[in-house]
Order: sequence, then structure tokens, then C-alpha cells
Amino acid sequence: MAMVFFAPKKTQGQQYNYVILQAYSDVFHAYDFNRPATPYRQPFLFNHNRHNEVNLNLASAGFKLINSKYRANIMFQAGTYVQDNLAAEQSSLRSIQEASIGLPLHKSRKWWFYAGIFPSHLGFENANSIENMTLTRSLVAENSPYFLSGAALTY
Repeated sequence: MAMVFFAPKKTQGQQYNYVILQAYSDVFHAYDFNRPATPYRQPFLFNHNRHNEVNLNLASAGFKLINSKYRANIMFQAGTYVQDNLAAEQSSLRSIQEASIGLPLHKSRKWWFYAGIFPSHLGFENANSIENMTLTRSLVAENSPYFLSGAALTY
């Protein structure tokens, strides 16, 4: 879900500034008929992995700033997805889903340079279940990155 609070029409060369608020949540309940001894269903899955519990798989919230001189994006996350999938990350960084800043490289504002943490472009699935073709995840998706850090050049 995204909400645009202020978005005037853009014209060539005009200054513009607006904010987009974003929020997402994924709540689940799963029951494993094998009745595992621990709350975890399988040791190799990172999503929807709790047995007989109502849980928050992923909740995220953040905003985008779109300005004629810069762009910024930050999304924070929480839930069992974060606990399981990002357990090896530094605890101070686990709550960051996306964080990037973009600057125009030309006065036409057609070329932009971005740096930060981005959603992964690898694979068919991502962390937000609603954007996947099926709710169940493939093992390939479980072992591919959900985020990448680096830089990007766009036109």
C-alpha cells in the first residue's frame, strides 16, 4: 500500500517535491500435521515457518521522498521473516528493508545515480508475499538474496 500526500504535476524544468508513505503486513497461521517438537516447521525455510501459531511474517513501513534535486527511500521491517532470514546480519541492520538516495547526474534529470540497500532483482520471488506468483516459496527463492547493497545508474 502506498499513499501520495503531495504530488503536483511535473513539467519540464519545474521544481517538484512529494512524499509517498508505504506500509505492508503479512500475518499467517500454519499447521504442520507432522507436529514438530519445536515451534519451527522446517530448519531450511525462512518464511511462514512457525507451527500452530498466529504470527507476523513481515511488516514494513517507510517513505519515499521525490524531489527535483534528490530522491530518498527508507523502509523498516519486522516479523518472523526478519528473525529467521536475517539472523546472521548485524542486529542494528536487520530492521532496514530498503535505504537509498538518488542524485541527478544531468540538469535534464534523466540520468540518476542511486546508492544504498535495494530489493534484489534476482529470482522470481521477493520478501513481500503479495507480490509473488504463489504464496508458497520455492527452495531456489529461499536461497537467493532478498536485498542487495550497492549503486545503480538509471535513465
